[in-house]
Amino acid sequence: MVESLVEFLTQLPTVGILVFALVIAFVENIFPPSPSDVLIVFCGTLVGVGAVGFIPLASAATFGGSAGFIVMYLIGKKFG
Repeated sequence: MVESLVEFLTQLPTVGILVFALVIAFVENIFPPSPSDVLIVFCGTLVGVGAVGFIPLASAATFGGSAGFIVMYLIGKKFG
């Protein structure tokens, strides 16, 4: 499963990579056993080869992770 996602990720344009990193970081907070760390590390490799910039990728992943944390916080607050 991870291998097919990595292949898919290499074919995305820059904006697609950023959106994918945001979604993966978001999902990691909602469903903790997801293999998102492997994919985020691979996104970091794409920074090294120049497919995407470091600051945009780090910002997208940080925003996705923070949004996922906020959603889980609000769910916990609502349901105790």
